[in-house]
Amino acid sequence: MNLDADVDVRIGDFTLRAAFEAADRELLAVAGPNGAGKTTLLRALAGLERITAGRIVVDGRVYDDGTTFVRPDNRDVALLPQRDYLLPHLSAVDNVAFGLLSRGAQRRSARSAALECLDTVGLRDAADARPNELSGGQARRVALARTLAVRPAVLLLDEPLAAIDATSVRVVRDVLRDYDGSRVRIVVAHDAVHALSLASRVVVLEDGRLVQDASVEDIRARPRSRYVADFLGVNLLHGAGRAGAIVLDGGGEITCAEPVEDGRRVSALVHPHAVALYATAPAGSPRNTWRLRVAGLDATGLRVRVRLEGPPALVAEVTPESAREMGLAPGAEIYASVKATEVSAFSD
Repeated sequence: MNLDADVDVRIGDFTLRAAFEAADRELLAVAGPNGAGKTTLLRALAGLERITAGRIVVDGRVYDDGTTFVRPDNRDVALLPQRDYLLPHLSAVDNVAFGLLSRGAQRRSARSAALECLDTVGLRDAADARPNELSGGQARRVALARTLAVRPAVLLLDEPLAAIDATSVRVVRDVLRDYDGSRVRIVVAHDAVHALSLASRVVVLEDGRLVQDASVEDIRARPRSRYVADFLGVNLLHGAGRAGAIVLDGGGEITCAEPVEDGRRVSALVHPHAVALYATAPAGSPRNTWRLRVAGLDATGLRVRVRLEGPPALVAEVTPESAREMGLAPGAEIYASVKATEVSAFSD
């Protein structure tokens, strides 16, 4: 079984164009900034938006090609949207059984399957609870169980891990990673940790365009846009090779240990933990040293991410103690240094 999607959707002034395939048993993450077209893509695959060009084919069956159109209820596709849409007058088990009953299942078998799905998401004991008796995370898990119950060929999930408690995040993530009832799983994720921990492959949308489709390993090693780098929490600098260095588009240059061909477009990847900060010029004057201004600081657990104005613009990570000792604050000037061996360069 595979999914072949070549999607062109136009809604007002917005156009989404994305083409990709997903193989049997694959779990694919879709990432992108707000307004990039992630939800529109899922809605098109589910049949809730008509495509204006291209085609959607599941296991050899055409669902939409501009001429043929299969209605959502006749597609072997299930969508879990951002809202749970549980029926308030039904218990958790009856909510899960609802999709099976609407597809013609007998009540007894539907209830049995619904209880199994509730067990899968760790909520069998809450089978008789009404939605208003559930926490937000529990409601999301019931909605997921309802989606799993119909065992679709393609399972679509729009930010299933957003705004739920840590226990529910762990349960939902484990279920999505291990569940084999759906032969293709596509998950929209805003959080890089969630996306990269779930998926084997990531598709990135920006402004309605597919800008990167790569394995998790490749997208970590070679992010193709500023958004992807920010999403991963790394620095991505673009420029051209000259005299063994990379002359950066925004001004300044950076040297890497790898040879760089003159005139060739090159991207340089630098992890924030590799950016060393100094209150005064470092001894020995390493080649990759710049005097920069602190644009802002963001506390992230046991680290502080320091946003630096360039050229080049960089993000560094330091401990809270180091930030206090150096007096880091917006507007402060600081020296930043990166070893050439910590710069990964690749052709654009």
